[in-house]
Amino acid sequence: MDDRPGQAVASDRELWERLREADEYPLSDLFHRHSDAVYNFAFRRTGSWSIAEDVVQATFTMLWRRATDHRIDALTLETARPLLLSIARLECNHATRSVRRLRALRDRLQLNRTDSVPDHSAETAAERHRPEGRARDQDQERLARRRGVDDRDGRTQRRRQRRTAG
Repeated sequence: MDDRPGQAVASDRELWERLREADEYPLSDLFHRHSDAVYNFAFRRTGSWSIAEDVVQATFTMLWRRATDHRIDALTLETARPLLLSIARLECNHATRSVRRLRALRDRLQLNRTDSVPDHSAETAAERHRPEGRARDQDQERLARRRGVDDRDGRTQRRRQRRTAG
């Protein structure tokens, strides 16, 4: 699927040899040729279209990284599809392992939530609106003033007096 004018359609083997030299155009051609097959393979393995799309991207990204590091062996077959599907298989394994770990973490967090202290803020807010709740708050404020607690910023008045005296 070589869309560049004046060039004939190259075989996978020719594209692979050019890819081994870190040329980006063969990667594009291989992607257009084999991405559907890689996607279908990944979708059958994972059962998720979004994970399958991620696997396709990761497969061709890994291939490009290997090409730029000059770590691609010569293609011995007529087509690159088996090698791409092999890379995709590894990426599917990574993706399903990540999903499994994420689910396990979410389950552990759910267990921890049930063991946590319940939120009583709604009850406390409702209690403050009752006359006896307001009276209790006023009593606490008076007690705090006697002890020297400043309501504005939580510092004691005694500390301020010591600072200004010293």
